[in-house]
Amino acid sequence: MSRVIRPQSAASIRNKLIQSLAHAIAFDQQGDLKRSERQDVLAFVVQILDEIVESVSATSNAWEKRGYWVKADRFMREWSWVHSEREQLALALEKPDFPCFAALYRNLGKQLSQVQIPVRMLRTRPWTGAWQRMKSASSSKGC
Repeated sequence: MSRVIRPQSAASIRNKLIQSLAHAIAFDQQGDLKRSERQDVLAFVVQILDEIVESVSATSNAWEKRGYWVKADRFMREWSWVHSEREQLALALEKPDFPCFAALYRNLGKQLSQVQIPVRMLRTRPWTGAWQRMKSASSSKGC
């Protein structure tokens, strides 16, 4: 089996994910959204947080394999906020009436305060259809 070569580092992938996360939250907070749009944005945020958790875990595992346990532990603590925020948002997504998103996004806003969203990203809506993709993925896992 050949090695998998990734042209982008895990850090650059995480940076793009963080920018996408900031973009989605900024879009959700800027005005009144229909329920379907809000579901899409929230599902997208949960999916992005899942990808960040996977990326952090992969980086930490790589460092542990090399014997950098302290560095790996410090890195995991630094990114521990992602898992807790993901759990809270996933619970909010399951409820029929969405709670106040300002409270849910407040902690994320603290983490994302220094993030610059690229202008080219502002014209996109990558969260479109995220709710349907999340529902179909969860229904296929249940079988």
